This record gives sequence, structure tokens and C-alpha cells, in this order.
Amino acid sequence: MPAHGVNRCGSDNGKVAHMKQCTKCGETKPRTEFYKKTSRKDGLTSWCQSCIGIDGRNRRAVNPEKGRESSKKYRDAHPEVYRQWQLANPDSIRHRRIKRTYGLTEADWQTMFDAQGGVCLICGKPEIATYKNGKVKRMSVDHCHTTGAVRGLLCSKCNHGLGNFDDNPELLVVAAEYLRHTRLEGAA
Repeated sequence: MPAHGVNRCGSDNGKVAHMKQCTKCGETKPRTEFYKKTSRKDGLTSWCQSCIGIDGRNRRAVNPEKGRESSKKYRDAHPEVYRQWQLANPDSIRHRRIKRTYGLTEADWQTMFDAQGGVCLICGKPEIATYKNGKVKRMSVDHCHTTGAVRGLLCSKCNHGLGNFDDNPELLVVAAEYLRHTRLEGAA
């Protein structure tokens, strides 16, 4: 006798395919669409993966602080799993950080990128810096460190350059004059 919610459907080759009914949405789905849960008789959750995901998103929307707390607890308990996910999903991490830090959605960032023609506002070149996996990084969000206002997108080199000069225009002018002066001395 199959466990509750499990249907056995015959197939042409005589093999038995295992299906299970989700107690949340009522749909009958392949057992692969349910998470493992060893404490249950059939070894699977009673809700399908889709319903569990929807329920989790709804609960986090109602109580975001509890959701953040739960996520932190998981990350702390499973640092290696979380690190592997970070390495596999650098853009997801970045989108969340940009939204939290600058209030920019992925669509906002893309609009800025397109408006700039896909190049840095300072040097006019596309980003060339890469992650350890060889994938080209996305351009950095430049912002005023005093007001927090977003100024535009810069390549890593230009963004770090501004940061190394503490976003101080006077210091940048002095540096530019230094370069002009030393270039002229070297040419003489």
C-alpha cells in the first residue's frame, strides 16, 4: 500500500513512476519536486518545492526581520554551503547589496548602464576586471560618500582610483598636475 498522497502510475515499459500529491496546492507531481524529510513516512515533505518557496517568500514579506534572522542562522550553521552558493551566484549577491546600499534595482542599474553605452563615465572603457572564475565583473556604482547620492557607473580601476584619492577633487587636480609636470620633465 503506497504512503498517503503517493500514486503509482504504470508506464509503457512496465516500470513504476512515483508521484505524490502536494497537500498545499493539491497538484500531483513527481516525487523529485518534493524536498527530502526523513521524519515523514514517505521521506518527503508534504508540500511541493514550489509551495514551500511561495510560503517562505510570503512569510518573509510579512516579517522581513524574522526572515533575515533565519537566513543568518542558516548561513552561520552552513558556512561552506553558503560560500559555495556565493561563488556560484556573484550577481545575486551583488544585486542584493546594491539594492540595500543604494536603493537601485537591477532594472535601475541596467538603465544606467545602457544610458552610459556600457562604458565607464571617467575613462570611457568597458569593465575589464574579472572574478576568480574568469567572468567579467559588472561596473561599480559610484556614489558621493557624503550624501550617498549615486553619480553613475565606473569601471573598477576608475572607482578604486577615486576611492584612493578620498573622492577629493582638489587632490585629483594636484595629482593630474604632478603627472603633467613629470611627463614634461621626462620628455625634455
